[in-house]
Amino acid sequence: MSIPTTQIVRCQLCGKGILWNRPTPNATTPPKWCKAHENRAKRARSLCPTPSKERHSTKDAALSSAAYANRKRGTSLRVYECKCTYWHLTSRVG
Repeated sequence: MSIPTTQIVRCQLCGKGILWNRPTPNATTPPKWCKAHENRAKRARSLCPTPSKERHSTKDAALSSAAYANRKRGTSLRVYECKCTYWHLTSRVG
């Protein structure tokens, strides 16, 4: 069975279809985001003062991650919107 060289994958953030042309038949890593979200991620990496922190696209996603971390580790994390336009978690009281 041959693997198609072109397939449609979905953006992990908005669900938009992305046409993926495999560079080689063995390529297994399709793009994660549509061009709009990919460009946002590039801008965010250059603007973010804490690029090592996990980025969340929405406040709800960050709150969910904080709640999970709080249950697992017993810590008290809060969310904040960074100047890179993504949401991060912090243990700082603010």
